[in-house]
Amino acid sequence: MNKKLILLITLILLTLPFYGIRAQPTHFDVISSAWGTSSNPVEAAPGDLNVPLTISIQYFGYYMATSVRAKLLLPSNFSNAVGMEEPTAIAVNVQPNTIFSLTYYLNISPNATIGKHTFTAKIMWNTTWEYNMIEQVNFTVSLKGKVTLNFEPSNIYLSPGQFNTITFKVENPGDGEARNLNINVLSPAQTIVDKPSQTIDKVEPHSKTNFTLNVYIASSLAGQPITIMLTGGYRDAYLTQRSFSQSIGFLVNPVEMAMFKISCDKVYLEVGEANLVKVLLENLGKTPLKNMTLSVSTSQFLSIIEGDGKMFLGTLQPQDKVETLLKIYVSPTSQTSSTITFTVTYYDTSGAIKSENRYLTFLLNTTTWVSPISINVNPTTLVAGKLNDIEVLLTNTGDTTIKRLSITFSFSSSQVTWLTPDMFKAEKISPGETVTIKGRAYNPPTATTSTIMQMNIKYYDEGGNLYQESRSVGMLSQGIIELKVVDTTILPEKPSPGQIFSITITITNVGTITASSVSALPQLPEGFRMFGAKSVFVGDMQVNVPTTFTLSIQALNTTRPQKYNIPITVTYYDNLRELHSFNLDLTVDVQEKNVVTTTTAAVGKVLNLSSLILPIVFGLVLFVTGYIIGKRAKR
Repeated sequence: MNKKLILLITLILLTLPFYGIRAQPTHFDVISSAWGTSSNPVEAAPGDLNVPLTISIQYFGYYMATSVRAKLLLPSNFSNAVGMEEPTAIAVNVQPNTIFSLTYYLNISPNATIGKHTFTAKIMWNTTWEYNMIEQVNFTVSLKGKVTLNFEPSNIYLSPGQFNTITFKVENPGDGEARNLNINVLSPAQTIVDKPSQTIDKVEPHSKTNFTLNVYIASSLAGQPITIMLTGGYRDAYLTQRSFSQSIGFLVNPVEMAMFKISCDKVYLEVGEANLVKVLLENLGKTPLKNMTLSVSTSQFLSIIEGDGKMFLGTLQPQDKVETLLKIYVSPTSQTSSTITFTVTYYDTSGAIKSENRYLTFLLNTTTWVSPISINVNPTTLVAGKLNDIEVLLTNTGDTTIKRLSITFSFSSSQVTWLTPDMFKAEKISPGETVTIKGRAYNPPTATTSTIMQMNIKYYDEGGNLYQESRSVGMLSQGIIELKVVDTTILPEKPSPGQIFSITITITNVGTITASSVSALPQLPEGFRMFGAKSVFVGDMQVNVPTTFTLSIQALNTTRPQKYNIPITVTYYDNLRELHSFNLDLTVDVQEKNVVTTTTAAVGKVLNLSSLILPIVFGLVLFVTGYIIGKRAKR
């Protein structure tokens, strides 16, 4: 009885799950849906193609679903991206009360509306107990659109040397809403952004908003293009964090050129007097000249008095003008004109400091004046690489006495150095008197071919007026070229008539400069001729560099055996292109040809070794036989 009861209870317990399955109202539920995949969410918008849609399904069955096949029934404006049939996804071995994901690839029509759309998942599955089970689950999918951000500046032209206010228009032409927009501004070197980070709460679809930047542009960027980069992030309509980056080019305006004019109320200056000159400066441009400073510098005959020649003029507005006064003294001179340099320093609109020089020439009211000093220099050619003694003859050709004369000497070329005297002084030079100045200068080996000896002369006339003169004398620089024969070789040493022989000569330039276009021309006596060219071009001979050249000469068959003198003329140019020559005398000993006797061995005198073999063998046999017989006789 007890066994029957236990069996009945066991049978009832085993059949209870089947009744529970049939009574269960649903086995699947779509708990979430999202565009994209779990690792790569996407912004789905009308018109997108091949967009992944991932749905998460929870299985409520009692037994493991060995295979699940979910076909997606699509609403209008949605279609399968991989075929004409309804999109289908498969899952296997789904445990009870677990969540699994299925991904479909869909095309979204451009006519699809933003909002929620109802999808139906037709699920067919098998379990470990039942087969071919079907269930449909409805769920909604949100289509929120895509965010498209575009930044556009209000002006792409910036001014250098100041802060520029730039208003950026932020436009979202997309279908999705952008939230929590963070903007970072990256600007190039020599620029400053006052607020490099900006925040915008949201940008609605098909709407615009603005933000403002203040950017300082250095004056050194004037006339150049620059690039400002906007980077950052936002949350799209699906609340997914997104990033963006956009480079925007700007052009920095060039600084407008300042235009001003300097003029004076006088053209002529009186010699020996203090002249009052009014200087007028006009701003002809369209921009102000800020913190202007005017500096005046004169030549050696003009002097600024009652001031240092530097004036502060302040700021000069466009089309404005300013005046200042100068008192200029002109010392006695023979010059008919002199130039004054006006240096204007100011700040332009970019804040950069600028400086410009303007030159005004004044005519000097003076009688024709002839210098009373006559100068003669000897020599006028300096030798390179040596100390040169120079004699300067200074004669007073005037009618009055020259007093307190002083002269300093220099050369226009920095290579030539004036050594002594540092300054020549003479208390007075009477009319017709000549003063001799003995000087010394060093001319280096590498000096140029010409230079100018300059003399600055100061003296007073009988009235106490100071005179200053600058005199110059042109001088040539001639280098030293000295050629020496280092070695000569004649091969063969004693040629014979009809034979070609060579003369090899090694020459070294022991001078101070290069010998240019060196060539050798032998003066051949009768009975000889050049083999090849009549002369040899050697080229340039550097200092202390041995140079070798070879002459090929033939002694004719009619040349008599004796010693001959062959002169060779070596020509070259110095640094002044003057032609010089250098003569060599070489002696060539021509001898008769040597008689060569050839001896031929007579026939039959050749030693034949084969004829001696037989007698030698025979003798050895006889020697051995006699030796053996002798040994036996002793025994």
